[in-house]
Amino acid sequence: MRDVVFLSHANPEDNEFTLWLALQLANEGYRVWCDLTQLLGGEDFWHDAEKAIREHTIKLIYVLSITSNTKEGPLQELQVAKNVARVEHLGDFIIPALIDPLPYNQFNIQLARINAIPFSDGWAKALQTLLTKLTKDGVPRNSNFSPTAVASWWRARFSAERGILSVPENYFTNWFPIQPLPCQLHLHQLKKSGIFQHNRFMVSFARAEDFEGHLGSSVSIEDSYPVPVTGPDIEIPALRSLDRRQTRDFVVRLLAMAWNRMIRERRLPTYPLSDRACCFYFTRGLAQNDSVSFTRADGTRTFRKVVGQKGVSAVSHQATIIRFWHFGIQAKPLLSPAAAYIIKPHVLFSNDGAQIWDSKRRLHRARRSQCKNWWNPEWRDRILAAMAWLAGGDGDIKVRLGRDLAIDVSPLPLTLTSPVSYKDPEKEVRPIFERDIDELEDEDLEQTPHGNEP
Repeated sequence: MRDVVFLSHANPEDNEFTLWLALQLANEGYRVWCDLTQLLGGEDFWHDAEKAIREHTIKLIYVLSITSNTKEGPLQELQVAKNVARVEHLGDFIIPALIDPLPYNQFNIQLARINAIPFSDGWAKALQTLLTKLTKDGVPRNSNFSPTAVASWWRARFSAERGILSVPENYFTNWFPIQPLPCQLHLHQLKKSGIFQHNRFMVSFARAEDFEGHLGSSVSIEDSYPVPVTGPDIEIPALRSLDRRQTRDFVVRLLAMAWNRMIRERRLPTYPLSDRACCFYFTRGLAQNDSVSFTRADGTRTFRKVVGQKGVSAVSHQATIIRFWHFGIQAKPLLSPAAAYIIKPHVLFSNDGAQIWDSKRRLHRARRSQCKNWWNPEWRDRILAAMAWLAGGDGDIKVRLGRDLAIDVSPLPLTLTSPVSYKDPEKEVRPIFERDIDELEDEDLEQTPHGNEP
């Protein structure tokens, strides 16, 4: 009886998506064959993939990626499925699930004239399209495959208790501490053109004398009121009570402005983000050899690429073009539970190593493709590299707040220590059929961690 939905994919490159899709289909009641889930429905025919395709499969979903488009293992399964469909006259037997921005004219010849479902445009939306297709084609469901079966399988595989180890473990935050945090704000009441303006204040860490000669001839400071950054609410003449929440909001905004001013003063390139935020990013040649050497938290020295390039297939014609990727960081102030900047990473793209693309949609698609195999160590190390570059060596990053006032931002993040550690559940997944891993490209070799991971 043909009632199996068979998932063919490149292993291990496309495991993350394939496991997600297998569990989603099983959750909907479909009898799924996937080497990553094995006995999900409690049935044991999983050790012979070819037999499963020839005798049990009603639909073969081919996870189509840049890797599976040329990899021998999944292409062999695809050939078996093509033969079965031809001999038994099975219509729409193969359904490609496209997960990479691969142009149609670059599809493997075995997939020619087969419509692909574009998961590269969004997993959730494409899943609904696939479910509609399975329903329309009358693919039967199996009571052994259900939300209960999926939950039971997940608990058995990824038990939180089983993964806990009685070994301390350090965790690295993306909080980079500020020292020292100023203890006072100054509210400067302005006088413009000789006319007093009620409730018009300029808020700054800087004192009134720091603005001498910088406000122009028509503006002067009438009065100044020092405000403690922490402490009780403050009563100020000509101003309603200033509470601690407002004071902290002032501090956060000023710290954000000070960081952005530091970036502008150093004439570093920035890219506008949402909510008037921006990120600093590396352009080609800004760092020597487009790499940055830095010290990890454990004291080891290594380096990371902050600008790179990759050959990609052009959609409009059969050619390969070069695109550049640019690593960038955004800083967001944090006051509690520690005074720090939260550093958020970004990746941008250009055709020339300098001018970032205008299309946000195009940037998003390229980012998903470029960074899908960047795990925590890659992101963490590139953040550390960017912070080390801003520090200019082994010191701290100086951020000016006034004429004689500045804060130091550490290029190393705050760390937290847990009394126990946890074994990554993804590492527990072991497919039955081990396939060879393609050789890494030169660029990927440059991006692998150097030395021991902290």
